[in-house]
Amino acid sequence: MSVKGRPKLLALATLVAALQLSGTDFPGRLRLVDTDPFTTPVEYPEVALCSLDRSAFVRARPDRTGRFNLTGMVPSRHAFVLSFPGHFVSVAIGGRLMALPEFELKREDRGPVDIAVSLKTSELSVEVRGAPRQNGQVVAPLAPADSALTSIILAI
Repeated sequence: MSVKGRPKLLALATLVAALQLSGTDFPGRLRLVDTDPFTTPVEYPEVALCSLDRSAFVRARPDRTGRFNLTGMVPSRHAFVLSFPGHFVSVAIGGRLMALPEFELKREDRGPVDIAVSLKTSELSVEVRGAPRQNGQVVAPLAPADSALTSIILAI
């Protein structure tokens, strides 16, 4: 390649790199199901996506109707981070259902992001036997095998 062609090639490579790093905006909606009269309103919880391949974390706060906008989303593997306990009922981007807990956001993906989370709760009773006691307390970490949980709160 001649020296004259190198600046054009460098400019093209820079443009391609910039396009790969530039983000896309995704409008979305958060729906809370299985609620009760004491449920926190939908505009208080935060919706966030964490890139598992890059150092990127995108957050949004829904309005009173549950609508939000995730700005600067880049193609990579992502995981949802919701600021409240619940169970994902469904997550879709542009009508395509996402498998959880992590999913691949592709360059051709476009919004909207539709998230439905059940707020139904349950109680779990655990009896620990034969564990060494330390200062009269027993510590028993619990890890449910449910990839659709948004988070878990343990009250011991």
